[in-house]
Amino acid sequence: MESSSNVFNLFGPKQDRIGQMPTRHDVAIELQKRHVQLVFTAMFAESWSFQHRQLVPGRHRTRLGKYGAAVLAARPAINPKDRFMVTVGWNFKLRSGDGELIQYHPTDGYKLCADPEPVLEALHWGCDVRAFYLFSDNMQAEDVSGIFSNIQHPCSDCRGFLEKHLEQHTPVVVARHRLPCDLDPNADYLMADGSPADPAIFTAGDLLYERWTFGRIMQYHNFKTGRRK
Repeated sequence: MESSSNVFNLFGPKQDRIGQMPTRHDVAIELQKRHVQLVFTAMFAESWSFQHRQLVPGRHRTRLGKYGAAVLAARPAINPKDRFMVTVGWNFKLRSGDGELIQYHPTDGYKLCADPEPVLEALHWGCDVRAFYLFSDNMQAEDVSGIFSNIQHPCSDCRGFLEKHLEQHTPVVVARHRLPCDLDPNADYLMADGSPADPAIFTAGDLLYERWTFGRIMQYHNFKTGRRK
């Protein structure tokens, strides 16, 4: 028996009960809406992290190795409002040297990086990672490639983990607090309230961020590590 065209036009084609996955266009629109939210979420997560080096008297706070991460996750849902969620994570290192307290880090059992946490939470909820944000005021050369980037990137071990769950075109945004020497007129700045900042005027609380794709970050660091992709 054939269905009436009027019924088809009214209800549309049959859909699976779990709903539809967001398209790339949907992700782009959602990311544009949530960009500031994701930057600030990663920043607040960084404030929750713990690094044992902060117990060392006189050590500058930008050398504490504190990181916060946020992920824009997507999943199939009937209601479009339920297709996106934000997951969050932060790093902690309880003590120096070897230990058996934490077992998440690929090489250091006593250390948990911020990068895997929001990804693992997104996977727990049946989501795919559609954008990755990392915030840190720590400034140092990358552990393997030796590259000193303007804003910290995921470490080598974390890039290896992210490679399993992010696509080459997945947006990656790295951010930190602005310094008085950051005067690049072409850089991307945010004021403390989330509005665009004037790079010629320094204001306490301003943020500096860079937009990447995961594939570009891999190429940027793998040039010196010798990896093939």
